[in-house]
Amino acid sequence: MVFSEISTKIVRSNRKTLAIELKQGEMIVRAPYDLDEEVIEQFLQKKKSWIEKHWLLIQQQQKKCYKH
Repeated sequence: MVFSEISTKIVRSNRKTLAIELKQGEMIVRAPYDLDEEVIEQFLQKKKSWIEKHWLLIQQQQKKCYKH
């Protein structure tokens, strides 16, 4: 996938939209069964700044949890 430093998992289901979940060291992309891989890549590129921002926030929160 686009974000080599983030473990990415694509979960396909009977849905109509794309969704991104960031949690516990991985990115889960939920996609419809019939959606091309190229469209998913384009979606991730479009959302790159959002993903990076939230990934950093998650990393910072995890560091705070481990300090205490």
